[in-house]
Amino acid sequence: FFHILTKKERQISLADALIVGFTQGLAVFPGLSRSGSTISVASLCGVQKSQATDFSFFISIPVIVGGALLDCMGGGFATVDILTLFVGFVSAFVSGLFAVKFMLKSLTKSFDGFAIYLLILSAFLIINDAWLHIL
Repeated sequence: FFHILTKKERQISLADALIVGFTQGLAVFPGLSRSGSTISVASLCGVQKSQATDFSFFISIPVIVGGALLDCMGGGFATVDILTLFVGFVSAFVSGLFAVKFMLKSLTKSFDGFAIYLLILSAFLIINDAWLHIL
């Protein structure tokens, strides 16, 4: 997972990291994939696709932990029984491992299918928000 620091690959510069981090912040817009955006921008900065994918998943850790902490501080877990919370955590962790492995394997090949999917999803979400109100 941490092969982003191997000597064979170019180190991710501070400028690259700042640009990718800024892009991660833009992923709050509907239909914009955080991982897809950060991997694409890192690739545009000249980072190898496998290295960009690893970096993208690595920088998601503070976002996930921060979101969980905000939920805890706001009392988001106060009404949940501890066993339910534990089962939810374990199932999310296991399914997340499989999802990350699948994404790492598929994203290192091509972004085309993923980009088309996100384009359609984004268009639907914008149209839904403006006119349809289905979701």
